[in-house]
Amino acid sequence: MSFLTLNQVEEPDTIHPQDNLQPVVGIISLERGIGNKVFLYVDGYLVKFYETPNEPLKSSNSSLQIGLEGSPDKSFFNGDIDDIYLYARSVSEIESMELYSNTGFGSTTQQTILTNRAIERSPFNGFIPKPVIPIVATITSIIFLPLWHLFGTLIIEFLSDYKSEKIIDYKSTKKSFTEKLNQINIPFIPMSTADIFNLFLAVIVFSLAMSWTWSTTLGEMLGLFILNLFIVGFIFTIREMFRLKYSKKHAIKT
Repeated sequence: MSFLTLNQVEEPDTIHPQDNLQPVVGIISLERGIGNKVFLYVDGYLVKFYETPNEPLKSSNSSLQIGLEGSPDKSFFNGDIDDIYLYARSVSEIESMELYSNTGFGSTTQQTILTNRAIERSPFNGFIPKPVIPIVATITSIIFLPLWHLFGTLIIEFLSDYKSEKIIDYKSTKKSFTEKLNQINIPFIPMSTADIFNLFLAVIVFSLAMSWTWSTTLGEMLGLFILNLFIVGFIFTIREMFRLKYSKKHAIKT
């Protein structure tokens, strides 16, 4: 077990488990804070906030005793630091402390923020080993993209061959959806309406996919979706502006 500070990892003096109390299940990482504010997180949830450490946080000049107030599963231990923040999720791989219900205390290095859930949600889960799922899913996507394109092309050719006259006559007299969109002019935006529409759909689909992959609850998914809309939309818009600029400069038809 170890405490993470900004400068070094400090080992505690002693561990004081209480009689008839089980250690808390979860991961708690300790980082030095400022002042006497202490935040206690367990598995990503804020359990307690202390403006001034008191029960069940007992602070002295050299140690800090920690436990969960009002919980049937409690454990107390002493550490060699005070004035700290307690986190269950870290922004990078750091030395953290694990509290096990049966095995006692141990230490590990791992990253606990934003776990990719795509493997658990993949249709391949349960059929092939988890470490191989991302590779198989990527290869499958690469294979299916041209297959879907080929399938769509064959369907169109089939319809054109056997039902061509009515379809061709209909298309020759009716404007396509893209042509209708291009007739709508949006001032101050040097992009066709069709390009804007396609860009908007791409941003929504990509943001939704990213949010679904990295979230565990609906609230997290909605929050990540809104954030991704701004980030992905900004990146896609910059890319499209550069494409239009250099295509026009070099007279490239896009």
